[in-house]
Amino acid sequence: MSDAISQQLEDIIKDLPWQVEAGSIATLSAGLTQQCFVVRAAVVAQSETQPLFQPIVIKLFSAKQTIPGLELWHAADKAGLAAKVIHVSDVHGFVASSFINAANLNQLNMSYRDKIQLTCKALANLHQLPCDLNVLCPTSIIADLANAAEPKLKANNIQLADVNTLISETLDSLSIDASRFVSCHGDLNFNNVLHGDGVHFVDFDCAVLAEPEWDIAMMLAINNLGQEYINCAISAYQHNISSFSTNLSSEKVTRYLDIALLINMLWFLSADIGHFDKAQHSWAETQIKHGKTLIERRFLR
Repeated sequence: MSDAISQQLEDIIKDLPWQVEAGSIATLSAGLTQQCFVVRAAVVAQSETQPLFQPIVIKLFSAKQTIPGLELWHAADKAGLAAKVIHVSDVHGFVASSFINAANLNQLNMSYRDKIQLTCKALANLHQLPCDLNVLCPTSIIADLANAAEPKLKANNIQLADVNTLISETLDSLSIDASRFVSCHGDLNFNNVLHGDGVHFVDFDCAVLAEPEWDIAMMLAINNLGQEYINCAISAYQHNISSFSTNLSSEKVTRYLDIALLINMLWFLSADIGHFDKAQHSWAETQIKHGKTLIERRFLR
């Protein structure tokens, strides 16, 4: 644990409105961006002399910055689709939430189709939650990531102009309909989907307003799944929408999938991978490879 993280945790412990059990801090997830920890805190006092300690999750963010996706997290919590948010601090940069004792989908021995079906059934419910979020803007995301990734773009023989051309062509073919925008999670890596007593989503950092096909496309892209799973995802989603009538387009999922692959390629090129473990390094390499393959198919025919 870095000195900066240790200091942030010390500040968080002081900021929490409950007594924390000594020596109870444990790392839950190193994460690719923010880190998560579990502590035992007396959220509900059994008595003044005998506190009742229970695990809570502390998710770190940058201090004194607006915590991303928090509105959707709150809405998902109320809908039973996420852990309960129990304390938020913009000053010290963290969210404290209830601990869900469940495995994520990457930890479970089930087929990709089963994982997709579980995720998309719950996703149809998440999309019904109205939230005030930023609208997905792929060109802006690409521009921000490209600045950070520029040295590695050259090292990987990737031309930013080719990336921008592909994005522009794909967006031109999409015919985006703002009337179909829903509250999208934006990062449905199977690590972010818990399955135990129901399905719960975690990590709402990438939440945006977008067409529902965006969430399905990013789910496929970030989990290294191809177009052959699109119909499975759409079928599971459509089967669970009930009164929420949205007909998904497999063609739009395909177009958004291309955008997601390019964004992920740039993100992993720009990421500080020094703290990645072996599996995360392999994942990063595969994500970069998918984006490069997409560019090569378009420009190296």
